[in-house]
Amino acid sequence: LPSLLPGIFQNLKMKEDDNNQVAAKSAIESDDEDEYIQVTTGEGKLVQVRTSKFEEIMQAAQQVSSFATEMEGAYFDYIQPSCQALLPLLSASDEESYLCEEVRSVALSSWALLIKCARTGATERGLPPATLAGELLRESLKNCFALLDQTKDAENLA
Repeated sequence: LPSLLPGIFQNLKMKEDDNNQVAAKSAIESDDEDEYIQVTTGEGKLVQVRTSKFEEIMQAAQQVSSFATEMEGAYFDYIQPSCQALLPLLSASDEESYLCEEVRSVALSSWALLIKCARTGATERGLPPATLAGELLRESLKNCFALLDQTKDAENLA
C-alpha cells in the first residue's frame, strides 16, 4: 500500500505536474477531442483541466474508497494522507461543467468511508474514536456548507 498510494494521490490532483503536461500537450496535438475547462481549486487558484483528467481523478478516488472499504480499521495509518489528497476535490468548483460535481460526489463518499475507518481504527487501537473521526466530519461539513453558500443554482443544491 505505501508504494501504491503516492501514485493514487498524484492522480487526485487537478493540476498536472510538468512531465504530465508535456505528455498531455503531445496527446492533445494527436487527439483534439480532449477538451480543457477552467476549474477554481479550493485554494482559489484557477487551473486548466483536461476533461479526461476528471475520469482519472474519479478512478483514484474510487480506489481510495475500495481500500477504505476492504481494509477498514487497518487503513487508519493512511487516513490523513488520503484526506489531504481528497480535500481539494471537496472544494473545487467551476461554472461550466457538471464534472466537478461528479468528482466531488465520489470524493465525499470516499471521505465518509474514511470517517468510518477512523472510528474503527481508533477503537481497534484503544484510542478515543471520536477524535480523528470528529475532525474529518467537521472538515467535510465546513467544505460542504461553504459550497452551499456559493451555489446559486437550486439544481445543484438538490
